[in-house]
Amino acid sequence: DVLDPNAKIVKEEPYCKGRLTVTVLGASGDLAKKKTYPALYDLFVHKYLPAQVRIVGYARSAKADADFRQHLRPFLEKICKDEEQLD
Repeated sequence: DVLDPNAKIVKEEPYCKGRLTVTVLGASGDLAKKKTYPALYDLFVHKYLPAQVRIVGYARSAKADADFRQHLRPFLEKICKDEEQLD
């Protein structure tokens, strides 16, 4: 990978060949949308997450999946260089 010279090394790490589930408590909260999700997105962009990853959020406020994605989108757009990755 031209953007990240360590990408080939990272792909060989055992954790990249496995599965990962990340549980975000307080998923609709301020900390999650300003820090947690952007950090997870950065890991995704740099290919530091395994191919099989699930991110599960728990929040007290009820939201449909589509509504939750729309809620997060403005915060991720600030750091995203390729809008297709957000879809």
